[in-house]
Amino acid sequence: VDRHEITVPVLLGDRKITSDWNIYAFPTYYILDYEQRVIHRDLGYSTLAGLWWRTI
Repeated sequence: VDRHEITVPVLLGDRKITSDWNIYAFPTYYILDYEQRVIHRDLGYSTLAGLWWRTI
């Protein structure tokens, strides 16, 4: 994020967030649109290439 100068809000949750969002793996990433709808979800660690591959 720093290297690519990406600025995004980050939510660090607690047990309630984990339950409300159905999080069962860490880390879990959500990408929301401007209306705060989930448009993508990804679980676990990955390389940059792995993250890119899962988005196509």
